[in-house]
Amino acid sequence: MDNKKLFIANWKSNKTSQEAVEWLKIFKDNLVKINLEDKEIIVCPSFIALSSCYSFIKENNLPIKLGVQNISKFGDGPYTGEVNVRQAKEYVEYVLIGHSERRKYFFETDQDIEEKTRLAKEIGLKTIICVQNENTNIPQLSEIVAYEPESAIGTGNPEDPQNVADIVSNIHSRTGKDIFLYGGSVNEENAQSFLEAPMISGLLVGTASLDPYTYIKLLL
Repeated sequence: MDNKKLFIANWKSNKTSQEAVEWLKIFKDNLVKINLEDKEIIVCPSFIALSSCYSFIKENNLPIKLGVQNISKFGDGPYTGEVNVRQAKEYVEYVLIGHSERRKYFFETDQDIEEKTRLAKEIGLKTIICVQNENTNIPQLSEIVAYEPESAIGTGNPEDPQNVADIVSNIHSRTGKDIFLYGGSVNEENAQSFLEAPMISGLLVGTASLDPYTYIKLLL
């Protein structure tokens, strides 16, 4: 990561391909305002918008990397509706695994998350494992851990930065992992307080990333 802070925009199930490109156009027009020397910008659109985003980013040489919000636990084969790691690798460098909404609404298990991590790692994708507390299982092969307390996801009630630091420290002691992100009601007003917390290497941003102007403010 070259000591850069990671800023991950997770758009969840929002935006058409056209809307995604419009977001990128606004970001491009405001790029001059952002100091990118210490930042890595990663955008995670829906699968349907990946191709359009990839093309726009490449054509305009934007300093943005792409990620997927989820990945299949299967490889190629008769798995209707699934997108596997080989297909995702065509467009992205990062993959979110085990987001709290995936666990809650789609009943993802620790075993599912282990298998997704293994497949992603084998093909060379960088894995971001989402955990809800200090006891959440973290696959040994995972690279980046995103702490996202369920009480803070989409509620407007972020975790206290000191609590984040304590929990991340406990996870580090238990697992040896050393790249941590915070996610949960992050906005331009509280972002810096989390970035200043010990061992926090970046932010996983949901709602505040949907509007490009709001997201840009968060980066300033």
